[in-house]
Amino acid sequence: MATNKEKLIKGIYLMGAAFPLIFAGPALYTWKGAEGFRDSSKLGMTFLSIGIMLLAAFLVVKGLRMILSSLFDQDK
Repeated sequence: MATNKEKLIKGIYLMGAAFPLIFAGPALYTWKGAEGFRDSSKLGMTFLSIGIMLLAAFLVVKGLRMILSSLFDQDK
């Protein structure tokens, strides 16, 4: 069973790109986004922080799927 190294590296890069977003999304929400629910004129920061969190989750799942497929897929 051979490992597809190009796919593995690409998955690791995706996970690495998601790593700072995992911390930036909740930090931005705590810092500015939570005020958006109290004052409806500041909802932009709330949606931006939620979007960052969703992007981080998407990149983590995509990277993990890519890593696992590089290790376990059998190319025929």
